[in-house]
Amino acid sequence: MPSPAPFPPSRPLRRLRLDADLLIALRWGSVLAMAAITLGFPRLLGITIAPLPLLATATFLALVNGAAMLLRHWDREPIPAMTQLMVDLLSWSIVIYFSGGATNPLISLLLPVVAIGAAMLPTLQAWLLGAFSILTYSFLWNFYQPLEVKDATIAVQLHLLGMWLTFLASVLISVWFITRMTAAIRIRDQALARARENEIRNGWVVSLGTLAAGAAHELSTPLATMKLVVDDLVEDAELPPRTRQELAGLKLQIDKCKSALTRLTAEAGRPRAEERRQRRVQDWLEECAHGWRALHPAASIALRIDAEAAGRLVAADVALEQALHNLVDNGVRFSPEWLEVSAAVHGPWLHLVIADQGPGIPEDVLAAAGQPLPVHSDSGLGIGLLLARSAIQRCGGQLHLAPRQPRGTDVTLKLPLKDC
Repeated sequence: MPSPAPFPPSRPLRRLRLDADLLIALRWGSVLAMAAITLGFPRLLGITIAPLPLLATATFLALVNGAAMLLRHWDREPIPAMTQLMVDLLSWSIVIYFSGGATNPLISLLLPVVAIGAAMLPTLQAWLLGAFSILTYSFLWNFYQPLEVKDATIAVQLHLLGMWLTFLASVLISVWFITRMTAAIRIRDQALARARENEIRNGWVVSLGTLAAGAAHELSTPLATMKLVVDDLVEDAELPPRTRQELAGLKLQIDKCKSALTRLTAEAGRPRAEERRQRRVQDWLEECAHGWRALHPAASIALRIDAEAAGRLVAADVALEQALHNLVDNGVRFSPEWLEVSAAVHGPWLHLVIADQGPGIPEDVLAAAGQPLPVHSDSGLGIGLLLARSAIQRCGGQLHLAPRQPRGTDVTLKLPLKDC
């Protein structure tokens, strides 16, 4: 039995890569904004700005972003987020220094950088980034290159326009970044929930496996005794033919039980990857069907295999066969007069549908069939469904239950097919 997968760490590599992707995307926006401020705004607004320092700053920021992209592409450790955000703050401070300092409304663009740092960085680093932004703002209050605007009315209009552009940029950055971060957190929480469910389910499966191993050891002796008694009775020449036939069927079922216990003992403890072997769908299902019919001689079990599915390969192991056997047993229990197992190919999947005409699975079992714990019900389906779902998921498959019209249940196993 494989050990449960550990919980993801608090700050996994996937989260670091997501942070790096967000910062890279935002930084390209900063580079484009700096280029527009340098090349487009002076001519459009009739103001004078020293172009060389601003272009040099934009080029430096583009080089830093290019290095971050290469590290991301090579799957290397990304540049620390604190370092990247400090570079962003410093670059925007240089741009603002040469374009009016604190009198430039663009100075408010430092605030989204701090907000992003507060969302991404550890507490101490976030406070350090905030302190650096305050020092930068204070420096630009007193030291800067003033903009030359001759008309005071135009200066006021430019200031209001700058405030509007800064507000627009801050809203766009904040909404875009926060929605992306929220989606990432939601995905991470879902992954954690699935990991917890898998751990709970694996704990139940391990405990049931321990009980099964103990039961196999305890049942081996009674089954051997029963087989000896049945063998002696079959050899009695005075038995009527009908009784002899019934004893032969009982002997066959005892042999099937002993074979199942032997396989359980022999396969216990082996890694799942070593257990699985590729089988032709038709050979595998016909072998399974022989066992179903031997254990349920009075039941009507039909096997239908699509021509396309017959020659395909599927990875089967003992646990998967047992899961299929349990599901067929459940169907025979409630619908012995008619049960059909059909196999068909749908894309890369093999669909096995176990259809019966019984009273149907109770709604509470259907609603809770995907839960990590077994469902307690009068029909006794809970533990069987838990074990079946666990075995199928370990093989990379899925299990679905649905009501059948006009009555009965369809149990669908989706198993990944192997290339022939």
